[in-house]
Amino acid sequence: MKLPQVALSLAVLALLVSFAVADVPTIVVDGQPYVDLNRLAADLKAKVDAKADDVFAELKSGTHVVRFTRNWARIVVDGTPLVLDAPVRVKDGRWIVPRSFVTEVLPRFSPAATAAAPTVSATLEEMRVRSYPSFTRVVLETSAPVTHKLDGVESGALRVRLFGLAGRARAEDVADGFVDTVKLGGPLGRFAVDERVSAPLDVEEIRAEKVDLIRRLGSADSLRDFGGLWGVHGLYLIEGARALNCTFAEMIDVSPVEEFLAKCRDLQQEQAVQVNMIEADFRTPELFDLLRPVDVALLYDVLLHQDTVASVVKGVTATTLRHVLVAQPVLKEEVLPLPNGTVNLQFYPEELKAELRTGSWWPEEEPVKRFDTGKWMWGQTPSFLESLFTGYGWRREHLQVNDLGRYWNYGFMRFAPDPSR
Repeated sequence: MKLPQVALSLAVLALLVSFAVADVPTIVVDGQPYVDLNRLAADLKAKVDAKADDVFAELKSGTHVVRFTRNWARIVVDGTPLVLDAPVRVKDGRWIVPRSFVTEVLPRFSPAATAAAPTVSATLEEMRVRSYPSFTRVVLETSAPVTHKLDGVESGALRVRLFGLAGRARAEDVADGFVDTVKLGGPLGRFAVDERVSAPLDVEEIRAEKVDLIRRLGSADSLRDFGGLWGVHGLYLIEGARALNCTFAEMIDVSPVEEFLAKCRDLQQEQAVQVNMIEADFRTPELFDLLRPVDVALLYDVLLHQDTVASVVKGVTATTLRHVLVAQPVLKEEVLPLPNGTVNLQFYPEELKAELRTGSWWPEEEPVKRFDTGKWMWGQTPSFLESLFTGYGWRREHLQVNDLGRYWNYGFMRFAPDPSR
């Protein structure tokens, strides 16, 4: 008998036992229940190092060590990272931790929990999918035994919960007539964005692809480049105006450079084109009231540096008629559990920044105490950028992402007005 075709989705959940701790008063912050870390340590007869000015705090209970990071939901328990449902905070000089730490993590410290759930979660070592004439076999090799539970069928997906297994999300296309796709992820994994990542490009190949992104539009009468002087001296405005045979080209940046002005003169020797240089900060909303509409706008390597990114996109889309082209480093969709995700990089702990830089172009930078647009500010996913343009009545027409390290891709995107909105 042929089985119905389904997409198998494996949802990873931690199996934790219930735990009763002393009655620690609950503090509600932004709608989330918290407990005082020092009070909790006293009730547990544990040692705590939690200074108000420190970035990290530690709780030691018997042989167990928990490390907390200020303003971060990720904690480390005996060397194993776990994620709480809310960030750890420092309020009124006191470290406070989400109540879920008491209900979901402390049970691992109790003797009764030892037999029920391992202190260290199992990890996925290999996932194999094999197709046979009458069935599909999915094999997960793990570092320790785990239990599972069939969780029913929802929207054509058979869900299987695996208890005690930790690991990064992954997916494998099968399409063998029985199973479309095998997905391994958290309980929200079914909402994750499927991302097709192409091979990495070197610097010159990325520059060429940026120019091709413009050239593929065919023709346009006018082109505007926002922040396109740094590092490339207006390369994309000049080459874009040349490729599209524009009669009007405009650069918006804080200060001109002689190399750009020389390229403008060369371009005007080749074709009849008016080239404007406007010295301005395009984070200023009033600027867009003065700009004439253009056919095409370029946002190359700028949105991840803007503290007013939504306002910038609002202004650019309001003054562009046909297309906005975006090219920049983007976070891999798998890094964040939900679609449309973005994170503020500048105020992450330095050890987290160092990890996120692995294999990427993000240079080592001095820590900042307030927004600095000269440094990497945001880790934006392609789905976040798409949602931002959607909010202003535009739709994505094109997306290409190329691998840029463990956590990053380089994205090329084309947006156009959505006639249905």
